[in-house]
Amino acid sequence: MSIGFYIGQVIIVLFTVFFAHHNAPSANHFSNYGALPNVIDKFHKNGFRTRMIVVAGVALLLLPPFGAEDINNALLSGVVNAGWSSLLFDPILNKSRKVGLSWDYIGTDDGVGRRLIKLFGSNAGEWKAIISLFIVVATNILYVWI
Repeated sequence: MSIGFYIGQVIIVLFTVFFAHHNAPSANHFSNYGALPNVIDKFHKNGFRTRMIVVAGVALLLLPPFGAEDINNALLSGVVNAGWSSLLFDPILNKSRKVGLSWDYIGTDDGVGRRLIKLFGSNAGEWKAIISLFIVVATNILYVWI
């Protein structure tokens, strides 16, 4: 067991909080004044890619010579950190925007949001949180058992 696995989770949680706060003014601007669909699409894709690159980077730090004994720890780290990012980003972004959005609001400007709403209806944000929390808990339990 490596302490780096848990330190990585702390790093991702902090990064996600700061990144959501960083994106709030842009999201407000798009919401208030609109933007071309391709601009919004690029904003969402670049934000998602940035989050996943940081998740992958933190997971790769668990590979030798930095800490992990094998690739399984790095893979589990990537999964749990993606779960944390998915769980926290939207609620923190919504509360940072200060426009009265509920924590579980999911917009329809990106493909993921549209798919979640199509799949889960008006409860899409709650289901996303439940699934992400399950991934975080299950991966941490699996890590202890491996």
